[in-house]
Amino acid sequence: MLTVTTTTTNELFPMQASPATVSRCGMIYFEPVSLGWKPLLDSWMHDLPEEWKSEGSGEYLNDLCVWILTNSLKFVRKQCKMMLVIGDSNLARYES
Repeated sequence: MLTVTTTTTNELFPMQASPATVSRCGMIYFEPVSLGWKPLLDSWMHDLPEEWKSEGSGEYLNDLCVWILTNSLKFVRKQCKMMLVIGDSNLARYES
């Protein structure tokens, strides 16, 4: 277990890297499966133009995306036959 303590957080993470490796690199790798798709949405929301996020529009857009993605991923998992195992974060990802 790795314990991360800052002025705002105190979290424990199971890990396979040694503490010396983590302290030298200053980073920890997380499998996409363990994170899910919500960090992708958070990153996308952060990068939106400010006019899209003003006057409560950002919260509404975020709630709408959560509702759509949650139900869409449930549908895909239950109703579609997948030829490959694909994580939710890859299914939710938008590439233009």
